[in-house]
Amino acid sequence: MRSNELGKMKTWETVLGWCYFPMYLLGAQLIVGVILLLRGYDPYSEGTLLALNLWTSVVHFVAIIAIFHRFLLEQFRRIKGSVGRLIGVVAIGCAMYYGGSIVVNLITAIMTKSLGAEITNQNQEALVQMIKGDVMQSTVIISLCGPIVEECLMRGLIFRPLRPRSRVLAYALSMLVFASLHVVSSIVSGGTNLVEVLLNLLAYLPGGFALAWVYERTKTIWASIFTHLTVNTLVLLLIYATPTV
Repeated sequence: MRSNELGKMKTWETVLGWCYFPMYLLGAQLIVGVILLLRGYDPYSEGTLLALNLWTSVVHFVAIIAIFHRFLLEQFRRIKGSVGRLIGVVAIGCAMYYGGSIVVNLITAIMTKSLGAEITNQNQEALVQMIKGDVMQSTVIISLCGPIVEECLMRGLIFRPLRPRSRVLAYALSMLVFASLHVVSSIVSGGTNLVEVLLNLLAYLPGGFALAWVYERTKTIWASIFTHLTVNTLVLLLIYATPTV
C-alpha cells in the first residue's frame, strides 16, 4: 500500500493529535470534574457522573474537530462516487464487529467457567448505568462524539501511518490501544485482577480489527466512523430497550 492511500495528515495535525492524547486519556475528564465540583455539583450523585461524561465527550469532540477538520474533510471527499460500496463494507464491518464479539464472549464464558471465576466488565456496567440514567445524553456521548473522536485517534493517528510500513503492526497496535482504552477505568480503580483485565481486553479486540479493516478497505475514515456509530447506536438501543431487572 502506498503511503498516501489512506490519506495524509499535516505535520501540525499529527503533533496536535498526539499532544491531545493525554488529555483524551484523563486530562480533560479531570479538568471537567474540577469545574463541576466548583460549580456545586454533588460528587456522589449519578447526575454529576452523567454531566462529567457528557461535557468530557463534548470537549473531546470539539478538540478533535478543531485538530482534524482538514483531514476529515479530505476523507469525506473520498466517499464521492462510492456510496454503495461504502454501505456494503460498513455492513460487513458491523457483522464482523458483532460476530467477533459473540465468539469472544463465548470463549470468555468457557474460560471463566473452567476457572470458577466471575468476570465483570466494568466498562459495560458503566455503559448500562449511563444509558439507563439518561438516554439522550448517552446518545450524544455514544453515537455522536465517541465514534468521531475514537476513529480519528485510533485509526487516523495510529493505524493510518503504520499501515504502509507494516500491516501486522498497524492492526496489532491500533487494536491493542483501542481495547486498552475501554478497560483503563478498571485498571485505574484497581478493582480487577490480571485475568479479568486480560479477558476484558480480549472482548474489544474484534471491534478494533473490524474498524481498521473497514478503513483499510474503503480508504476513508468516515467508513469506520459510520461503522462505529452504527454499532454503538444499536448497542444503546438494545440496552435501553432491555428491562432493568
